[in-house]
Amino acid sequence: MVVVGLVVLGAVVLFVTEWLPVDVTAIAIVVSLVVLEPWTGISPTEGISGFSSPATATVLAMLIPSAGISRTGLVQILGRRIAAFAGDSLDRQLLATVGAAGPVSAFVNNTPVVAVLVPVISEVANEGPTAGWGSTGW
Repeated sequence: MVVVGLVVLGAVVLFVTEWLPVDVTAIAIVVSLVVLEPWTGISPTEGISGFSSPATATVLAMLIPSAGISRTGLVQILGRRIAAFAGDSLDRQLLATVGAAGPVSAFVNNTPVVAVLVPVISEVANEGPTAGWGSTGW
């Protein structure tokens, strides 16, 4: 338990600080747990078994088009328009997010909607004057 706890603690630190890219951190966690098998009890078969999960494959399949859409510049355009609408109001940012995701979610599964809109919402967060929560005192 101590070894797994230390791996989890290290993972949290790496995810928060982003000292390594998030994807590298995630793979490093799996590798660490497998390499430390005598103390963690995670065999190589168990370590990679999650990659065969339909949920993992679905999320990966949705993130690929999301990355493609981001590269077209459409995400940045949509993000700037939503940020311009929302201004510095967190309520308007929330309204814009729900307004973009809600109608699409009525007709499409939520997983692809999230995968496509994550970069848009990230763009809104980066473009908006409230980026970093500085103006709200958080």
